[in-house]
Amino acid sequence: MNNDKILAKSTFWYTIGNFASRALVFLATPIYIRFLSVEEYGLYSNFASWLTILSVSTGMNLQHSILKARYEYEDDLNSYLKSIYLVIAGLVAVLGAFVLLNLNWTKTFLNMGNFDLILLFAYLFAYPGFAIATTLHRSFFRMKSFIIATLVQISATVLVSVALLMLVPGRRLEMLIIGQTLPASIIGLYFLIRIFLQEGRPKKVMLTNAVKLGIPMIPHTLGGVLLDRSDRVMITNLVGEAQTAYYSVGANVSTILIVVSNSLNNAFIPWLTGSLSKGEQDEEIKKNANRQILLFSVVVVAVLLLAPEIVFFFGGRNYQSSVAVMVPLLLGAYFHHVYVMYMNLEYYNRRTRGTVISTTIVAVLNIVLNYMFIPRYGFVAAAYTTLFCYVVRYFLHVGIAKRINMDHVYDNRKILIISLILLLSGFLFSFLYTQNIIRYLVIAVAAVAVVFLMIKNKEIIKAIFSREK
Repeated sequence: MNNDKILAKSTFWYTIGNFASRALVFLATPIYIRFLSVEEYGLYSNFASWLTILSVSTGMNLQHSILKARYEYEDDLNSYLKSIYLVIAGLVAVLGAFVLLNLNWTKTFLNMGNFDLILLFAYLFAYPGFAIATTLHRSFFRMKSFIIATLVQISATVLVSVALLMLVPGRRLEMLIIGQTLPASIIGLYFLIRIFLQEGRPKKVMLTNAVKLGIPMIPHTLGGVLLDRSDRVMITNLVGEAQTAYYSVGANVSTILIVVSNSLNNAFIPWLTGSLSKGEQDEEIKKNANRQILLFSVVVVAVLLLAPEIVFFFGGRNYQSSVAVMVPLLLGAYFHHVYVMYMNLEYYNRRTRGTVISTTIVAVLNIVLNYMFIPRYGFVAAAYTTLFCYVVRYFLHVGIAKRINMDHVYDNRKILIISLILLLSGFLFSFLYTQNIIRYLVIAVAAVAVVFLMIKNKEIIKAIFSREK
C-alpha cells in the first residue's frame, strides 16, 4: 500500500476510534451527574481539572518524542521508552516530595483530602505507561492495537465508575474518583511492566535529551490550559454566570472539531516524522499536508453550516444566543489545527523554546484582550479574542518554522490562502444564520459535492476498508 493510502487509512480509523472513545465519555457524564449532588459534582470537577493539569504537565509531552526516536534509536527503542518514563517519574517524585513537605497547604490549595492525593499520584506515576504504549502503536501505524487499547481504557473507566456509584451510594464522590483513576492506573501499570520486562536499559544520553526536551514543555502545557480555560473564568467574573453558560455551549460544539483535529494529527504526525527521518521529498509532504488542511477545512465548513442545529441539540432553545459565538470559535479551532502542524516541526527538530515563548505571549494577550472587551461586549467578545489569539499563534509558529529552517516542509503560501479564504468566509456564515432557506440550499449543494469527491477518490476509500497493510 502506498504512502497516500496508508495516511488515508490511518486518518480514518484514528478518527473513528477518537469519536467512539469521546462518545463513551460524553454519554457517561450525564450518568455521573445524576448520582452526585451539585456540591459533590463541583468537587469532582475540581479534582478532574487538577488531574488534567498535573498529568499533562508532568508528562511533558515526552511520549510524542517516540515518533522520532523510532528512527533514531531503531535498534534500542526499548531503552528510550524506559528513559522517558524515568524522567516523567522523576518529576512526579519531585512534585510528590513538595506535597509531602507542604501537605496541609497543598490540601487547602487543591481542595483535596489525603485519599484524593493518593489516587492522584498513583495516576501520575502509572498513566504514562499507557500514553507511551499507545504512542508506540501510533508510530508503527498499529491502528487496531491503538484503538483497542484506547477503548478498553475508557470503557473500563466508565464501567467501574458507574458500578461503584451504584454499589456504594453513601460515598459516591470517592467512588467516582476511584473509578476515574484506578482502572487507568492499573492499565498504565500493566504497560509499564511490559516495557520494563523488555531488553534494554535507560541510558544517560537518552535521559539527558528527554530532560532538555521535556522541561521547556511544562510552561507550554500550562499556558495552553490557561488559554483554554481562562475565557470562562473571566466571563463569569466580569459579566456573570449566565453569559458563561452561553459561551460554554458554543465551546462544547467546537470540541467536535478538536476531536477531528486530534485524530488527523494522530495519523499525520507519525507519517510526517517518518518522511522527514527518511529524507523523503518535500513535495510529497506538502501534498499530503495540503490535503489534510483541506480536509479539515471541509469539516469546519460543515460544522459552520450546521451550527444552529448543533447548538439546539446541545442546549435547546434557551441557548440560541450561543450561535453568536460559533463562527469565531469554529474558525479558532481551524487555526489551532494549523498552528499545531507547524509546532510538530519544532518538536521534530527538538527546538521547543519558541513553542514556550509563543504560548506565553498568546496566553497573556488573551487575558489582556478579555479584560478590555468582555465588559463592553459580553461573552461574544471572548470568542473573537480567542480567534484573534489563535491567528496570532499561527503566524508566530510560521515565523518559528522559518527561524529553525523548517519552513520549506509545508506549502506556506497555499496554507495562508486557504486560511484567509476561510477567515473571510466567516461574514458569509454569520449572514446565512439569518437566512435558513439559503443555508439549507448551500448544505444540499455541499452534500452533493462531497458525494462527487468520494466517487472520484473511490480507490483511497477502498484502501481505508481493505485489510492490506
